[in-house]
Amino acid sequence: MQDEPETANSKMIEAGNSTSTQEKSETEVNVQETADKDKSENEGTVTKDEESNTQMKHSDILANTIKEEILKNAHAAKYFSIILDSTPDVSHVEQMTVIIRFVQVDEDNAVMAVREHFLGYVPLQETTGAFMAETILEEFKKMDLCIDNLRGQGYDNGSNMRGKHNSVQKKILQRNPRALFVPCSEHTLNLVVNDAASCCLEATNFSDLIQKLYVFFSASTHRWDVLKRHVQSLTVKPLSETRWESRIDALKPIHYQIGDIYDALNEMATDSTLLGSSGNSTSAEAKALANGIATFKFLVSLIICKQLQGKENDISSALKQLECTRMFLEERRSDTEFEKVLVDATELANDLEMDPVFVADSQLQQMKSVFGFLYDVKSLNGITNTQLMEHCTKLETALRDGESKDIDATELCHELQAVARRLQPDTHSPGCFKVHL
Repeated sequence: MQDEPETANSKMIEAGNSTSTQEKSETEVNVQETADKDKSENEGTVTKDEESNTQMKHSDILANTIKEEILKNAHAAKYFSIILDSTPDVSHVEQMTVIIRFVQVDEDNAVMAVREHFLGYVPLQETTGAFMAETILEEFKKMDLCIDNLRGQGYDNGSNMRGKHNSVQKKILQRNPRALFVPCSEHTLNLVVNDAASCCLEATNFSDLIQKLYVFFSASTHRWDVLKRHVQSLTVKPLSETRWESRIDALKPIHYQIGDIYDALNEMATDSTLLGSSGNSTSAEAKALANGIATFKFLVSLIICKQLQGKENDISSALKQLECTRMFLEERRSDTEFEKVLVDATELANDLEMDPVFVADSQLQQMKSVFGFLYDVKSLNGITNTQLMEHCTKLETALRDGESKDIDATELCHELQAVARRLQPDTHSPGCFKVHL
């Protein structure tokens, strides 16, 4: 019984050495050798731990074979670039991702292609630029990659990666001045957009409302079940904290199913089975969210934000992306383009059975109710004396403090009537008026 595995091994090795007549690859030979050896040693008795170890061995063989093939192509290309990033894993060990890029030339078919391959994770004890630089240089030695052939570095904008003095890019540049550093354009643009959006109160409020929708429904299985009954396909998703472009995934479900989400919120707000303080809190929160998304301002913001993150705006160059965003915003400032946004938002408003009108700021509304009749004095010719007197009286009351008042309603009414009668359209400047005395 002991001779059979050895005979199988010999046959497999022989098959691997004669690939011209056999279809077995070198990887298959190595895997089969390991499997036969494990079977021989265990003599048919394999525990779960041993089976797991065997699978790990097979995986390691496959991984090493693939890595060797990648490195062989990289050595043939000679010049290469690297992309590094780091993040802690579930065990809180910092792991550095190593990616290599090179140009592969197929001379037989006269074809060139840029290849990008993942080489593995490297655990880090420190995340300082100096330590990470030494770590990657050690990895170069293990992979027999010459630092002098490194022509490019690509990292994010962290100080330990792109800083001027002790960063990874600086340490490697000291060893090889031709290893030019190019910051990640996507990460750079993401930082710019995130900071720009954070400076806008309306954009911040819009993002917070999107996030609150996800937090509300994901807080309990009952809420999620209510959502699923109304939303059959896409479900709400959280906003990405680090990747602005990923926020499109959170906007799509709301854009296409806002009516269903609104109905789910209303069901939670009117659910009579929600009792006690927690039930009242849930109902109040659902009602507030429903009112929040049922505003024309929110719907217009949803349309514009989704357009900003559309695939048609995704271009390779960061400078072109910034220029594209600038041009997009400038176009939306025109009456024609903004009218298109209002049309799309009106369709969503119709789904919610709400009026497609902006709700003005309460302070502005109050100011307009008092001073609004003075904005267009010529239009006073179209109202009655009684209506004009009501406006003047309201203004007098607003500007009164006890016995002290700034204006007299009756005098103001007579003066405005006299001025309005003398206003004539200016033929040289449409929309402007001049007084003829």
